[in-house]
Amino acid sequence: MYNIQSERLSMETNSWMFVAAQHPNANGQLIHYTSPRLRRDAREDTVAFVQQFSVIINGLVHARRKDALEMGKALETSRREVVEKAALVQSQGEEIRSKDDLISKYKAILGLTAE
Repeated sequence: MYNIQSERLSMETNSWMFVAAQHPNANGQLIHYTSPRLRRDAREDTVAFVQQFSVIINGLVHARRKDALEMGKALETSRREVVEKAALVQSQGEEIRSKDDLISKYKAILGLTAE
C-alpha cells in the first residue's frame, strides 16, 4: 500500500483535511483525498466541494484550450496577411519599375535628362 502522507497526517492529528489535484495536461479524472473525519462530519458538503473543484478545473482546461485555439487562429490569420502584403509590395514594386521605365522613355523623347 502506498504511504499517503495526507492520510497519515489527518489520522495522527484527527483533523479535517481535503486535498485535490489535477495536472493541466492530464486526460484522466482529478485526484482528491478527504479525511475520514471530514467525510463523517460533512459528507454532503464534501461531495459538493469535489464537484465544484471539478467544475473549476474543467473550466480552466477549457479556457487553456480555447486560448490556444484562438491564438492559433490569430497566428494563421497573421501569416496569411503577411503573404498577402508581401505579394502586394512585390506588385507595387513592379508597377513602380514599370512607371519609372515609362518616365525614362518620355524624358528621352522630350530630350530631358535626369539630374
